[in-house]
Amino acid sequence: MAYLGASLSMRFLGLTEAQRQHTHAGIELCETHGLMAWLPILKLSQATLATQQPDRESIEAGIEDILECYNMWTDAGAGMFTPWFNYEVAAAKLALGDLTAAENYLERAKQCCRDNDEHWLEPDVLCLEAALNEASETDPETVSQMYAAATTSARAMGANLAGRKTSLAHARFLAGIGNRQKALDVLRDADNIVDSARNLSLHHEEKELIEMMS
Repeated sequence: MAYLGASLSMRFLGLTEAQRQHTHAGIELCETHGLMAWLPILKLSQATLATQQPDRESIEAGIEDILECYNMWTDAGAGMFTPWFNYEVAAAKLALGDLTAAENYLERAKQCCRDNDEHWLEPDVLCLEAALNEASETDPETVSQMYAAATTSARAMGANLAGRKTSLAHARFLAGIGNRQKALDVLRDADNIVDSARNLSLHHEEKELIEMMS
């Protein structure tokens, strides 16, 4: 379970190599000691390593693996973590440009969050919803408000690093539509809120964005 928690944390903090290491160790432990109940979740984490790749073939293979893991998980009667499965498929479908499928899986993720009372994923779900609307060319002000809502959700539950990640996505969007000053304001606000447990990977990405806008 410790490996699962670490793998999950690394996935949503964008620390791919650390995610890979924790996931591999967790799968090896489960298979060695017959702890098969948690294997579908760890295999899900492994599949997301494929969906984060830039090529279509890897993403499609990752989606197939996620759906197979989902069936294994739900066939065993498990309900916890089902939002995560749907969220990952939605994100992968968005990466492939399949906006309709992405929206469908995102709605499933939102429904599972409500049904299971699993609000830990809410900031990422809201951020993905903003990204989906961005890809759908929704009114920029509406999209900006959706990114801001994702950050508000993260901060409300004390998830400061998650809030920093959603703020970075918001700032990237604003920079992309030419609103440089507002993008800088979003990043400064995130820097004022985040605690001492700073994620260096996110900090590096923030610096790169600021340099790109200079």
